[in-house]
Amino acid sequence: MHPIAILTDFGLRDWYVASMKGVLLTIAPRSPIVDISHQIAPQNIRQANFILRQCYREYPQGTVFLAVVDPGVGTDRTPIAIHAGGYTFVGPDNGLFAFLWADSTSRIEIRRISNPYFTKELPSHTFHGRDIFAPVAAHLADGREFEKVGPLFSNPTELTELAPEFSTEKVKGHVSFVDHYGNIITNISERDWKQHYASATAVIYKKRAFPLSKTYAQVADGGMTAYFGSGGFLEIAINGGSAAQILELCPGDKLKLSPYHSVLG
Repeated sequence: MHPIAILTDFGLRDWYVASMKGVLLTIAPRSPIVDISHQIAPQNIRQANFILRQCYREYPQGTVFLAVVDPGVGTDRTPIAIHAGGYTFVGPDNGLFAFLWADSTSRIEIRRISNPYFTKELPSHTFHGRDIFAPVAAHLADGREFEKVGPLFSNPTELTELAPEFSTEKVKGHVSFVDHYGNIITNISERDWKQHYASATAVIYKKRAFPLSKTYAQVADGGMTAYFGSGGFLEIAINGGSAAQILELCPGDKLKLSPYHSVLG
């Protein structure tokens, strides 16, 4: 039996997550079920992509990821199952899994879900999480052959990713995510920053300089700092506060950051 990890934008107030778990328990009662998050902003595929990308490698090999953020439910978008890097992913082909095409160094196998054995007999038009994706995830976690899900599928949906633009004086990037604490996570990787600004001791944003530290606790309470977070990207935070609120930044906002090369006094 393999674990099943669930990611949705369903929230916890309604019955949607409970219905999906009921299907999982009926088909694969011995598979552990883990909730990644159900608080994805409604229909926000990029947010779901980012969160799943940050955490999937921490799970044991064989884990089945059931990810349902599906604004195109009931349309001609394709339901898919994916084998990549020893993991299985089940959900809609709408860019949610696009990080796999960029990250994986191993063979990726994608199949279009079409075998009626794996799904409910009469799927609804609006709840494929319960009627298609949950049954498929449960059957695969329970040991059914991946190849029987359906035919091979090519040309999966991409998500356009704007890479940071570096110059001698500044880098143009954007906010990828704001976490529960209000920490701002950018799309600027530690590797790229250090390649261009190895001697920088601080980051400047709109004439405000934030010291580069290892963690936000290295500055005084209420102090702002920049550091490279657990995902390997440049983050901006306030010790004991919300940097996103203070700087009025949201996911998707553009950033212009400059390196500061002297010790801040």
